[in-house]
Amino acid sequence: MKTRERNVIDALTQLALKIKKEIDEGISRNILQPEEEVHFRWKVNEFEYTKEGVTKSSASGEYIIKNFGLRQLLKLPRISKKSNEYSSTLKLLSNIFGKERVSFAFERFVQKLTSDFFTRQKLSEEDIDLFVTTFLKDLKERNP
Repeated sequence: MKTRERNVIDALTQLALKIKKEIDEGISRNILQPEEEVHFRWKVNEFEYTKEGVTKSSASGEYIIKNFGLRQLLKLPRISKKSNEYSSTLKLLSNIFGKERVSFAFERFVQKLTSDFFTRQKLSEEDIDLFVTTFLKDLKERNP
């Protein structure tokens, strides 16, 4: 693996670990707590498709409760943006891919990480690696 790519992977991984640490600390100090939110989801009960098209279909809806906390979650990206990990990773990515192309994608990456860490609260090293490799693959495909 090229040194530059290894540096990017390491920087993104360190940023992910920093975000996870901020969330874990916020939860342990009761600054961040998931809130229960009611969501509606559809469930397909019956579906049949033939050469003539859809011949049978029925669905029902149900309300489910999910732990989330959108208001609290909005605080986290601001905290992360103040970190050295955030600024150094953004600078590294901007130097490689160009700032205009990276800034929005990088912001989405941070938001997705933050959201997943907060809602699941259990992400393994493999999960972080998957986030990082997927993000880099997407960046490379957009920036040949």
